Formats: sequence, structure tokens, C-alpha cells
Amino acid sequence: MSALEAVIPTPQVIERLPGASFKPLAPAYVRIPKPKPELQQEAIRIADLLKRNHGLDFQVAVGGTEQPGDIRLEVAPVAGVPTGKEAESYALTVQNGQLTISAPRMRGWYYAAQTLTQILLRSPEVPACRIRDWAAYPIRSLHVDAARKYFPKSWFIRQIDRLATLKINQLQWHFSENEGFRLESKKHPEILSKSYISRQEAREIIAYAQDNHVEIVPAFDMPGHLGWLLRNHPEFRAGEGEYLTRMLDYSNPVAVAFLKELIDEFSSLFIGQTQTWMVGGDEVFPMEWIPKELAKRTPQLSEYAKRNLGPKAEVLDGYMYFLGEIDEYLRLKGFSETRAWSDLLYITNLMNLPPRMQIAYWTQWSELMPSTQKLLERGHQLLNVSDRYFYYVISNRDDCAYKKHVEATEILRNYEPQVFSEKYPSPVAQARVLGSSYAIWCDTPETEDYEQITRGIWPGMAAMSQKTWNPSVKVLDEEGFMSQLYLLAKRV
Repeated sequence: MSALEAVIPTPQVIERLPGASFKPLAPAYVRIPKPKPELQQEAIRIADLLKRNHGLDFQVAVGGTEQPGDIRLEVAPVAGVPTGKEAESYALTVQNGQLTISAPRMRGWYYAAQTLTQILLRSPEVPACRIRDWAAYPIRSLHVDAARKYFPKSWFIRQIDRLATLKINQLQWHFSENEGFRLESKKHPEILSKSYISRQEAREIIAYAQDNHVEIVPAFDMPGHLGWLLRNHPEFRAGEGEYLTRMLDYSNPVAVAFLKELIDEFSSLFIGQTQTWMVGGDEVFPMEWIPKELAKRTPQLSEYAKRNLGPKAEVLDGYMYFLGEIDEYLRLKGFSETRAWSDLLYITNLMNLPPRMQIAYWTQWSELMPSTQKLLERGHQLLNVSDRYFYYVISNRDDCAYKKHVEATEILRNYEPQVFSEKYPSPVAQARVLGSSYAIWCDTPETEDYEQITRGIWPGMAAMSQKTWNPSVKVLDEEGFMSQLYLLAKRV
């Protein structure tokens, strides 16, 4: 495997050219076309990336004559990129010993620099070539359950470096769960776990992610998965018993106002670098309650549904009405895209969620759960968070369905971003698929420490990135892929 072909994820087009290779020298320059602050800042990031990974001493220069060892950055479209894929595209060209990076946006520059650093892991110089590259799917994501388990700021920073290396562009930060709440609230400190991320630490994490073109998506599950928050506010619970004590009574206007007050507080942290908010909506009711037990166990939610949607409405219609209300509230806050888990949606057919809502499709173990076809008919785009391939569950329980973590080679051989369930194996049209997400879930958080998790997720995340960035590679050199991953892991 050549140094060019070893890059993870594999570039879309690699053309060999005649002529001299590019030899990075020190000192040398990263040259930008004009003195524009955002261009200069991106060039500084690229120079820093090369220094951290290879010890190369690059300075930033505006214009001027290119010298041996310099890198020239251009703002320009990339030939051959499919319509709609331009945002993350780049071209990396080595000709006559000179290296030029072209991209329509600065994220493309940064991804080209990541490709360059990977090539230099295997070769002291870059052969004459033209790489043209783009992402097949717009979202490559890591979901982190940082509510059951406390992850310090340093862990997040390291993962952001790793995500950027693999061209993974989202980190979904799940900070609230039944077992913990770990993002500081100044307004309601009573809801916090003993260990949590402070607001200042959160700002630093988000700023670092922005610098590395990783979007931080807040994941604040509702109306279920709120057990920890409701420990100190039992007056807002939906009732008694295992499920209802962990669920917000969304028929109670005071409870909903309390939830919105928290949204107000946290939205100020995340807005500006993302337009997406994960509202959850999963595992609110046990499947054995559906449909006959729901109204009996939650009469106030039954009444809520009828009050808002008419006499034929059922509890699950009201639940979706509540998710729609939260979606509208978040739009007023500046979040134009909300995201929800798939498992309880459209079991009844009276209520329709706003089609703009993204659906994170994770499983279909019950016949009650919606098919991809039903979600597509309602106008949604889908994010593939396959529990078959991408659930990294930390658990010491023998009955845990996800205790065995799927090998990277199995993902590379068998996963397809357009196939969402073994029960529904028909591929979804690519235009309706947003991408894929790997997911860490900390069911028994003490089972693995930070370093074990970092090592454990690395191969699976890389395989997910490969299959979502460039799924056209049908036969991959698996030994070379794992070898490159090993080299990368030593750098990040």
C-alpha cells in the first residue's frame, strides 16, 4: 500500500503525475492568496498541525513567490465534485516539486492538511500527484454518553484531535441521563452530579472543536431519560414506577417551563457553532405498555393529547406533539435542525413531526418501531446510528446485548450507510441519508477507564469514517488500514 492509498478515509480520486516530489523543508511557508484574517487563522492551524505531527516549522505568508518546501493555499472549486458535496472538498496537487491545496472553503484546506500529515507518516516526501476528495455523506459523528460517566475536558480535547484526523465532523454531547447530569447549570445547580464540566470548560471544548472543524451537537434527552434531573424535582415527574419517575410530565406547563429554562441556559453555549440539537425522545414508554396500557398508566398524558389534538388522539400522539413543541422552541433559539431517536415515532398516525427534524435511526427490534419507509414518507432525513455496528456499550452485565464490540474489519466488509436495519434491508436513497454516527454508551461506567475507551473506539470510528466518507471502495487492504490506524494513534 502506497502512502497515498494509506490515507484514512481513502481519498475519492488519486492521480499519479510525472515529475518531482514535494519535500517539506524547514523553515518554509504556508502561503495564502490575500491578507484576510480568517484565511490567516486557517493557515496558522495548518502550520500547527504539521508541527505537532511532524515537527515541521512552517510560517504563514501572504502571496509572494513560492519557494521549495512551501505549501500554497487557494480558494477555488474542485473539479469533478458531485453537486452538493462541495463544502468539504479539496484538491491536493504536487507538480514540479510544488504543493498546492485548493478548496472552496477553509474546511477543505484543513482536511487536505490532514491528508498531507497522513501521507508524511509513511513517506518523507509526497510524490507528484493530484488528489481530489470530498465526503459522500455530510455527517460523520461520534455520540458520547458523558452523563452516566464523567469525561474531563482533557479527554474531549484529545477526542476532537482524533475526530479531525479521521475527518469526522461532529461530536454529539449527551450530558443528561437517568444516572447523571454533567454540564454546569448556574440557574439550577441542584440538578448536577458531583463531577461535571463547568461552563468555562465547555466554552473551551467548543472553541477547540471549532478550530478543528468539529461541530459540537448538544444532546439533551426529553421527555424520558431525565431521572437524575427529576431526583431533585419530583413534582415534575410523570408518575411513580421505573419509567414514570424518569420521565417529565409534559402535560404540566410548569414542568415544561422548567425544561425550557434549561434549554435557554444551555443554548447560549452551543449556538453559533451548530444549528443542530438532539432532543432525544427515545425509550420514553416501555413497549409492553403500547397501546392499551398507556392511557391507564398516564391519564394526564392522555388528556394532554386530546386537549391539543382532538378526541381521537392517543398518548403517543401527544408525545410527538410535545417533541414538535420543543422543535419549534429551539428554532426560536436559532437551532434550525433538531434531531430525535427513531424508536417511538409514528407508532400512531395522527401527529406529524416537522419534516425538518432529523431522525437518528438506531434499531428495529420491535415490530412497533417505525420502518425507514414510514419515516421517509413523513419527509425526514435519516442518520444511521446502527446498533448492529456502532454501539460501543461499556457494560459488565452478562445480559447486555452490546457487550461485544464490533471489529473494524466487520464494519469495513459489511456496513452500508444506506441500509438501516436487518428487518428493512432495502437501501435508502442516498439523498435522504445524512451519514453515520458511532455511539459510546456508559451503562456501567466504571468498567472501562478513559484510556481503554479511547483505544477501544478508535478502530470502529475509523471504519465508520471510511464507509461514510468514501463507501465506493469495495475492497480495502485491511492489513494496511489497521497499520495506518496504529501509526495515527501514536500521533493523537
